[in-house]
Amino acid sequence: MAVARKYREMRQSILWGGLTMVSLSAPDVYLSTASRGLLWVADGVVLLLMATVGSVSAIKLQQKVSLSASLNCDDV
Repeated sequence: MAVARKYREMRQSILWGGLTMVSLSAPDVYLSTASRGLLWVADGVVLLLMATVGSVSAIKLQQKVSLSASLNCDDV
């Protein structure tokens, strides 16, 4: 997704973003359906942790792609 965004390929970016959202939301759906006995606070903490780690990972990946694209001299 980050590579597609970097090179302005919006359709590919939307496709990969959608696949990423589905794969990231699958554990959330499972947790919500399987954890009827847990407190809602525990669900919130787990979901917040998952969202934070996912966001940090996406930002680092985009920075890595931007750095590698800027170091690639073949594009210019």
